[in-house]
Amino acid sequence: IAVVSHCKHIGGDNVPCSRQKFSLLIPDGAKPGTSKLQVEPPGGGDYFLVLPIPAGVAVGMRLVLEEGVDGEWTFADVSQEQDLPTVAAELIPTEKEKLMCEVPDNATPGKTQLRMTLSSSELLVTVPEQAQPGDKLLLTPDEEQGWRMKIIPAAVHRAMESVQ
Repeated sequence: IAVVSHCKHIGGDNVPCSRQKFSLLIPDGAKPGTSKLQVEPPGGGDYFLVLPIPAGVAVGMRLVLEEGVDGEWTFADVSQEQDLPTVAAELIPTEKEKLMCEVPDNATPGKTQLRMTLSSSELLVTVPEQAQPGDKLLLTPDEEQGWRMKIIPAAVHRAMESVQ
């Protein structure tokens, strides 16, 4: 849903500009003041927002996000808003949280999708073209890209295990 307001441009003319506004719920497992959320605005597009959860909010609480005229997103007053779309907010794991899985023998690189479970949601990962069955996929959180994937070849992984 787009909220139309008037923006002043150079010359002083009022022209409509489209700003988005929506709400989200703080998911289970969130630590206000520490955790970050990944949110896709309801207008869609090819981007998502990464937001720190403000201190002083609680799990299950509703927050309103508003796009400013400068394109920056800020939290707005919830009490003023009633009929806003609510989007799912995904908790981004802390740096300590890494996901690892093995590429199964029946995987087709570039096609097979693996389902990985996070504390608050699931992640669907396509096996990269360069990966082979037996390789390990290591996923680490990345603020800009959401997740970063590293392929650990089976031979390297076996060698690492035999050393330990």
